[in-house]
Amino acid sequence: MSRLPTPGGDADAWATILNDYLRQSLAPDGTLVAALTIGGDANLHRTAPGNLQTDGNLVLLGYLDATRLVVQTGTAKQIDIYTDGKIYFGPYDTNLHRAAAGVLATDGYFVTTGGHNLISNWGQPTSVEIGGISSGFAGFLLGGAGDTNLYRESANVLKTSGVIKATAFTVAASTKPGEEPGDEINLLTLIERLSDRVAELEAKLEQ
Repeated sequence: MSRLPTPGGDADAWATILNDYLRQSLAPDGTLVAALTIGGDANLHRTAPGNLQTDGNLVLLGYLDATRLVVQTGTAKQIDIYTDGKIYFGPYDTNLHRAAAGVLATDGYFVTTGGHNLISNWGQPTSVEIGGISSGFAGFLLGGAGDTNLYRESANVLKTSGVIKATAFTVAASTKPGEEPGDEINLLTLIERLSDRVAELEAKLEQ
């Protein structure tokens, strides 16, 4: 095992012992060697020009100032904090980046799994929660208390457990002969038609 020369000893061997000791970390030109072994079970080594790698874990108690940082290189779990300001995942087909002040964006899709929802302005009156709501349907929960909702009850059916208020309202259906299915009918017009129909039925009953 390499060691430092012993003061008062190692006669005629000082240079040899010292050189052997220094070669463990220094190249002949005084630069660090391409691979360092630390403590016998940890290492740092050069894998390519400009690349420094460890085969174990690297723990930082402070901060890292680097132009680029890659973790799990060459694997499906690779994370690359790239020089364009984006964080890339896997084979560079997924990313997160700062689009503007206070805005985090992705160039693809954002998916939550495991029954988790996507929430903006959590706990605030302007909160919007998207996903599976308490009744087990896909929809929206609105407000900090999540007491207002809009959800899909079944195929082509949109529903709320509360009240919808609108200054104008149309339905994409037809109840009048001669109209094509899908024609928009104003709700007031529909009520008027129903009222007329009720009046007709009442008139027939009186006959």
